[in-house]
Amino acid sequence: MEEIPELQIDVARGHVRRRGMQRVAQGLHRARLPAVDSSASPQERADARRTSTLADLHAWQQVLRPGACFTHLSSAIVRSWWLPALPDGLPVWIAQDKRHNHTRRRGARVRRLGAAPDTETIEGVRLATAAETLLACAGDLATLDLVVLIDSALQVGDVTLEALRALAGTRRRAALRLRAALALADGRSESA
Repeated sequence: MEEIPELQIDVARGHVRRRGMQRVAQGLHRARLPAVDSSASPQERADARRTSTLADLHAWQQVLRPGACFTHLSSAIVRSWWLPALPDGLPVWIAQDKRHNHTRRRGARVRRLGAAPDTETIEGVRLATAAETLLACAGDLATLDLVVLIDSALQVGDVTLEALRALAGTRRRAALRLRAALALADGRSESA
């Protein structure tokens, strides 16, 4: 398997007037990335969206609370899972322990949990585990879209059916929808 080099992104906090920097949120900036050509293939557009999301998350990580991480579609995009058609301008989804004050910035959706979620670091960005990411998505996505995400996560080996079943058996928000989607999921799928 080919090793992917970690993305090196110049990020800055505060008021920035440097050329080549792009505003991500109030007081958060990152280096501007090259634009995607309109004739780019779907895979090239998906790769560009992933790179852009990673760059944004590097900037957002500067204001995360201790133990907080990125989740939901923010995590799914970084993991390169198959995604439903998504609009531009998505918020950044953050999960954190409810004992900490949550990040209050325009463009962030914060989910406060009873305990800090389990995390893993991918390309320098703190993400919720694959199972936690899928549970977070289950709260907002339609069942069919969730099945596509689950199939993708299973296909690339990011999560196991057993781990998902264990999480779906809890009394957490969206566990019921995750159970319904698991009944339809099949990790042998080769495309969305």
